[in-house]
Amino acid sequence: ATYVTNYCYAALLLMDAFYLLKSRPFKFNIRDRYYSCGLYFIFVACSNIIAGLSHQIFPVNADTSNEPIFYWIIWSLGMITFSIGTFFFWIMIGPICELKCGSFMESISCYFNKMEE
Repeated sequence: ATYVTNYCYAALLLMDAFYLLKSRPFKFNIRDRYYSCGLYFIFVACSNIIAGLSHQIFPVNADTSNEPIFYWIIWSLGMITFSIGTFFFWIMIGPICELKCGSFMESISCYFNKMEE
C-alpha cells in the first residue's frame, strides 16, 4: 500500500532531522545549512504523513473520480507543506554562484558566452 511507504519515508526524514538538529547547539540561523536542512526534512516528513493519511483514508483508483472535499483539503495541505519544504531546500543549497563547482561552473559559463557571440 502506498500509505505505508509514505509513513516509512516520513519516519526516516524525522530521524534525519532529529539527528541533524541534535548534533549542534541550538542557535537558530536560517543561513546555517544544518538548520535549513533539518527544516526541509521536517516539512517533507509532514507532507508525507499527510499524503499517507490521504492515501489511507481515500484510496483512489481510475474508477473513482468523485473524491469528497475533505480529500482535496488534505491533498492541498500536503502540497503546501511540501512547497514550504522546497523553500527550505533552496535556502539550504544557496545561490548557484556560491556552489563550489570550480571548473565545471566556469566551463558552463564559458560555453554560454561562446553561444552568445
